[in-house]
Formats: sequence, structure tokens, C-alpha cells
Amino acid sequence: MNRQSFFEDHCGTLLIASALFAGCGGAGLSQPPEDLGPQNPPTDLIAPVRDSGTPDLFSQEAACHDGILDGNESDVDCGGCCGACQNGKRCRAATDCEPASACVSGACAPPPVCHGCTFSLDPAVSYSAGMEPEGAALADLDGDGLPDVIVWGTGGIAMLRGKGDGTFLAATLVAPNFGDTAFGDFDRDCLLDVAVTSGSGVDVLRGTGQGQLQPGPSYALPGSQRLIATDLNGDGALDLVVSGNDGNGGGWFATLMGRGDGTFIASPEQPLDGPPDQVAAVDLRGKGLMDVVMIYRDNKVLAAFYDLLVLLGDGTGAFPVRQNMTLMDEVEPFAFGDVNGDGATDLIGADRQNIGVELLLGNGDGSFRSPMFVDLQRSLVAGGPEGLLVADLDGDGMLDVASAVRDQYNQPAGNTVSVVLGNGDGTFRMEQRFGAVLGVPAQFILAQDLDGDGRKDIVVGDRINNAIGVLINGTR
Repeated sequence: MNRQSFFEDHCGTLLIASALFAGCGGAGLSQPPEDLGPQNPPTDLIAPVRDSGTPDLFSQEAACHDGILDGNESDVDCGGCCGACQNGKRCRAATDCEPASACVSGACAPPPVCHGCTFSLDPAVSYSAGMEPEGAALADLDGDGLPDVIVWGTGGIAMLRGKGDGTFLAATLVAPNFGDTAFGDFDRDCLLDVAVTSGSGVDVLRGTGQGQLQPGPSYALPGSQRLIATDLNGDGALDLVVSGNDGNGGGWFATLMGRGDGTFIASPEQPLDGPPDQVAAVDLRGKGLMDVVMIYRDNKVLAAFYDLLVLLGDGTGAFPVRQNMTLMDEVEPFAFGDVNGDGATDLIGADRQNIGVELLLGNGDGSFRSPMFVDLQRSLVAGGPEGLLVADLDGDGMLDVASAVRDQYNQPAGNTVSVVLGNGDGTFRMEQRFGAVLGVPAQFILAQDLDGDGRKDIVVGDRINNAIGVLINGTR
């Protein structure tokens, strides 16, 4: 794994799990992008200082072929900014290891396999986020190789430094910017950067590798609401897909093509029939080309239908082919994964109104079959899922679905994490509920190994108590 793919993997996880983002539909790009250049860089900056005595892992550039442990490598010439470490090599997090491996007790190894084990999550541990969380990501912002929780909401962007054992330090404000947020190494210096929508455009904040963000360029795109980062044209530089509201009931999307130096080339806006609800980037056809999936409520029709729009990428940043699917029920937030083992990517979306999950099996060509409903209403207090993720949570090699579920009567004891374990054929076992979330769940739920045992742990948002909840995976 090179240093670019390290951050792309993080971005993919963030886009799927941070379930505020919205869907759009629109025409493929038919005009060459116009270079609008950066405009009015933001001036505000609030940056914490690294704790005294913490080594700066980015004080020297990693030389990935010198046979020396240097830079932020986790082992000699691998991990950090260098290529992925093979099994047996030292690691700080799973991102240091090859994609099929985990970081277990500080070494890359095959993920723990646990056929016949009992899946469980420990009770939620609450951490103050300092604001009402609207989205979050698990990524390394302070350069120590361990995943941090990065939360954004009305108070700005805050970071809870990960300690590598499943616990976190107190939240620290790192930037006052508020809006939908995407992460990636935009200038290819192996440091995590941030892009934020501001309503009037997109602000880029450059990471220092020490938990600090410095102001970068801004791009004027009035009505900006949703934002994702991905490499659309395969040049190794991350691009941005931005979408928003046109102020007249419709929407739009545009691309900002990355130059690889932290600046972008803006394309013309493409009209949509409705403002976005969620946007994601995924390779639906197995061709190594990124496609963009959007969902939005079609405001051009009287009925409350949802449009699922797939923009098939051609590898240049354009989308010459569009596929549209009208849905009677909500499927947002959504996530992706091959849940039936046929090699095609499937879409799994939350259906809050009917208190369940909608499963759209993929055909492998960018299209999906009709939705199948998975019921989550196991008790009278059950409410709709607010956030959703797809991951192998119990270690049996088959994908599972987890969601943050709110109590329909707003009783704290009913706010839980719902898990349906997959059978690998597109069917699921009986729903399980874990760890009451003290307040109303935010629209995100994240999964990553936080304590170094190779099993994916859970992070959820708590909008009432301005907090996050961490549930450690206790599967044995």
C-alpha cells in the first residue's frame, strides 16, 4: 500500500460510515474543467500543541528503500508512508499492513478467525466531543500511527487522540470550520488534510501531522452541502466531489480535480432534480474505476420518491453513463459490500420509516436489483436506524450490518447499536442490540480496530450529550 492508497482507504471508510451525506443525480461532465484557481484562503486557525515528550514522527522523511527504520515507518521500509507491511512485521494500526491483514498486538497478521464464537460488544464508554456531533471519522491526524476520532459539528472540528488501547484523550478543537468534511492527503506529503464545505464553497485545511490544521485554498461553490474525496482519474491525486442546493428546490454536483499539491481544478456545476442527501464513491464494476452513487428526494414530482443515481466513471473524472433507480422507501444512510458472495458490490441502506434495512444486491455493472427489506423492529421501543455500516464484526469472514438505532419514544435505554450478522449469502441472523447510547444517536456509526486485537470496534455519536460512545468488540 503506498501512501496515497493509505488515505484513500481512510476516505472510503469515512464516506460510508459518516452517514450525513447526500445523494444527487445529474448529467455526466461534457465540458473540460475550468481552472478557477484558489480563492480567498480562510484565515481562522485554532491548533492544539502536541503533548510534551511525544515524538514527531514526521520530523524526517521516510526513505522506503534504505534498510533503516526512519520517518513514520512502523517497521523497516514499510508502514506509515511506505508500502504495506507483510505479516510478521511491526505495525501501529491496520493501515500499516496489507489490505487482507490486521494489526494484532503490534504485528501484522491474518485477521482473527472465529467460527462459532459468540459476538458481543462491551458497554458504551462515553467521551465528550465538545459539540453536537454531526459526523465523524477514524483517521490519524496527529501522526502517531494510531486512529483518532475526528468529530465535526456546529462547534467546528475536534479531535480525540487515540491511545491505541481503545481509549481516547479529551477532545481538542482543531479548526472552527463547520460543514460536511472529507479527509485525505491532498498535497501528497503523507499528512492528513481536511476539506470542509462552508455553504459558499469548499475550504481546504492542510495537516501538519501533529493534530494541527493550517489554512489552505478555498473554492467558491455557492450552496455547497456534501463532500467526498476520492481519486476519480487514477493519477494518484485525490479529487473532491461536491454537491449542494441550488436555492430553488433542485441541486447540483461538481468535481474539483486534484493537482496533487493541495490545489484543485473546478468543473462546471451539473444540475440535479433535488438537493443531496448522501454521496459516496465506490468501484461498482470491478474495473478499478471510481463510480459515484447519490441519493436524493426528487422535488420535481409530487410523490415522496427517492432517486438513486449511479454515475459510472470513465477514469478521467467524467461520468458519461448514468443509471437512475426510483425507490419508494428511504435507503439513506447507505453503505457498500458484497454481502452474498457473488463478487458484485451490494448497497445496504437504512429505512428509518419502516424500521429496518433495505438490501439492494448489485449486478456487477453498476446497477442494482429491487430492494429487499430486513426487519429491525424487535420490540415496541425500536426506532429507525440513524447510521449504518457494513463490516465483518464477528470474524467469520462474512459481512455484517450494524446501525445506531434511536428509541421511537426518545427513552435513553432504547438508543442502542443494532447488529445483524451475515450468513454470506445475502441473508442475516436474528438482530442483536448492544450498549445503550445515552442520548439520541447521531447519523454516523464507525468501525475500526481501536485496541490492537484485530477485531473491529464501534464508535457512535450522541447528539443530546455532545459526545461519542465507544463500544469495544468483545467477541470470543
